[in-house]
Amino acid sequence: MAEKSFEEMSISDLFNVLEKTAKELERNDIEFEAAFDEYKDGVRAVKILKEKLSDVKAKVEVLTEDGELKDFLAEE
Repeated sequence: MAEKSFEEMSISDLFNVLEKTAKELERNDIEFEAAFDEYKDGVRAVKILKEKLSDVKAKVEVLTEDGELKDFLAEE
């Protein structure tokens, strides 16, 4: 089975990628080329994660005092 692209990953999966990337970059024995590849993957993951989190933020709904649901970013 092929690996998912960052665009196909869930927010949780992307955070896991970033955690793995950070751990790899903290290793003392990592070669420069491998570290640079990890860094590039981390930057790509952050970009996609930021987009996904922005999408989620736009979909958040707030329960108003009178019990109605409205879009979090909707004008009052």
